[in-house]
Amino acid sequence: MKKYRFLDINSYGIQNRFLKYVMILLIISYSILSICISIVATSNLKSGKVKEAEYINDKLLLALENRYTRIDDNIEKCIISNNFQNSLLNRDMTLGEKEELYGELANINIANLDEYLYVDNKGSIYSKSYRNINYKKFSNSNFNIALGNEYSKTKFIWQQDNLFNTNSKSLFICRFIRNMNFSHEPGILLFKMSENFFEDILKEVTNEGHNIYFFVNSDGEICYEKNMGKSKISDESRKKISVYVNELMNENNIENSSKIDSVKEGIVAYKYHDKTGLIIANLIPNSIIYSTNIKIVWIVGIVFLIMLFITFNFSVYFSKRFTKPIKDINEAMIGFKGDDFSKKLSINTNTELDTIGESYNKMIINIKNLLDEVKKQEKELRISELNSLMYQINPHFLFNALNAIASSIRINPQKARELIINLSSYLRYNLELNDEFIDIKDELQQVRNYIEIEKARFGDKINVVCDVDDVNVKIPSLIIQPLVENAIVHGILKNKGKGTIKVIVKKQQEDVKIIIMDDGIGIDEEIIQNMYYDDVPKENIGLYNVHSRLKL
Repeated sequence: MKKYRFLDINSYGIQNRFLKYVMILLIISYSILSICISIVATSNLKSGKVKEAEYINDKLLLALENRYTRIDDNIEKCIISNNFQNSLLNRDMTLGEKEELYGELANINIANLDEYLYVDNKGSIYSKSYRNINYKKFSNSNFNIALGNEYSKTKFIWQQDNLFNTNSKSLFICRFIRNMNFSHEPGILLFKMSENFFEDILKEVTNEGHNIYFFVNSDGEICYEKNMGKSKISDESRKKISVYVNELMNENNIENSSKIDSVKEGIVAYKYHDKTGLIIANLIPNSIIYSTNIKIVWIVGIVFLIMLFITFNFSVYFSKRFTKPIKDINEAMIGFKGDDFSKKLSINTNTELDTIGESYNKMIINIKNLLDEVKKQEKELRISELNSLMYQINPHFLFNALNAIASSIRINPQKARELIINLSSYLRYNLELNDEFIDIKDELQQVRNYIEIEKARFGDKINVVCDVDDVNVKIPSLIIQPLVENAIVHGILKNKGKGTIKVIVKKQQEDVKIIIMDDGIGIDEEIIQNMYYDDVPKENIGLYNVHSRLKL
């Protein structure tokens, strides 16, 4: 009986066959799609684009409101501050009070803050940059006039910067500072915002698309413009936006809802923020408004369904024929956990998959052999490491410990006996090490024995503080004592004066956290980094040994 074939295409290998079928499918599908797209005209999706722009405007308005609230909260904290209140009294501030006021100004946490300046009711100036700003120069900047009759409102002002000598239009945020207990003339707190103020607000909401965004003040001046796409806008359209904002403000006809207007380049959606007096203008370019057509949605939908139908049928056919061996290999790969080496693949397709199957079987055998070898070498390495650690007892330490005991025999025999016990316990611990994990309490007792010997040598130069929880856990041997020794030798003894070492063992849910810290000379960051590459100087061998032990 003749075998049925969906398409009679001679090819060698599963990859070549699959690629040929996919290419034929893509050529047919994209040809149909291209023909459909070429006969479709653009249509008007104005309503949808305008709603999208209004939605973005609402989010920008919310971001601006959040910025305003955070700034206003910071100013409120300044108002109720004793330093600001004292600056408004009928007396000169002391040098200490002025320094505290400067410190409070420096700690104001406002994003995009470029400069700050505070003028009290006696004409004293407090500024961030310590520029040559006097009261006359401040008065000539007309900020008190710009604030007008605002008794206690934070006000956004867009004007020429003649105060900080940038001579460019900038955004200033001002407010009168009044004494809450007495009737005095107010001071003025002023913030100059950086150029990124509007940029960051826009980034909070959107950083993509093709619209053009404007922030306009109530006088119709464009404070900020950001073109997210490649569309261009003329000066004539900018002027029209400014005029339109002026008309809306004069008519008091913008506060409660979004406003829509058009310019030569597209449609503009406006949104007003009453607290800052800023208007957000979102220009939707014509190229975006008329870039899509209802018909194209239908045609592309039909083409998509046709492609989906064709692709589905082809996929069902070819997947049954070609993907079963791939699935077998995939399931074998996923199912292999490194513990069962008995499962082998049997692939017979007369394609490259047969080679993959054979390679997989060889890989399983090689992994098994490699794991056996690694386990063997790991065991030998751990034994060698323990032997190395056991024989690394510094002869100078032993000599000095015996000298300390000898010195104590005449002066304090009881102390000498205790030191002999500490030293014998210390040596016995090192000699009885094996490859097994030990109780952390035994390791900590070894640390205490070592500390007592060192304290006998160096007296009150070494102070040890232990903060140890009652934990029951087994750890690799010799991972705490070498760190304490490293802290004493390389941290405390190399430093002038006394030093403190902290040994901290804390239980954290299922884990135990061990911390060894000292207030000595510290350790170079380069040594820590080199340790990860097994590049450690001889004098840091203790630290390297602990690192190696933990890696095992």
